[in-house]
Amino acid sequence: MSSSSIITGLRIGVPQEYFPAELSSEIIEPIRNVLRHLKLHGATIVPVSLPSTPFALSSYYVLASAEASSNLARYDGIQYGASLFLSQVIGQANDHIRFTCATAPRN
Repeated sequence: MSSSSIITGLRIGVPQEYFPAELSSEIIEPIRNVLRHLKLHGATIVPVSLPSTPFALSSYYVLASAEASSNLARYDGIQYGASLFLSQVIGQANDHIRFTCATAPRN
């Protein structure tokens, strides 16, 4: 099976927002060469628009922080350990310092 038979009929979307006028020719020329090569071997190059591209980095920062926070929440000890007051452990009624006995997470 030749590479051109794999590429024939393939539709490739090229986001127009990824090629601003300020983009260096050292970057854009190799990309154009690849696109030209793909088209030569039977692929169809389709310009597409991704209008939300300017918001991608901001969205990433919000989502990455939320994911890290939810992943770290499993280590807070409340769900996976016994929660006791210090007064229960050493018998002093006035101490209300709470601590958690760490145990292995349950699956």
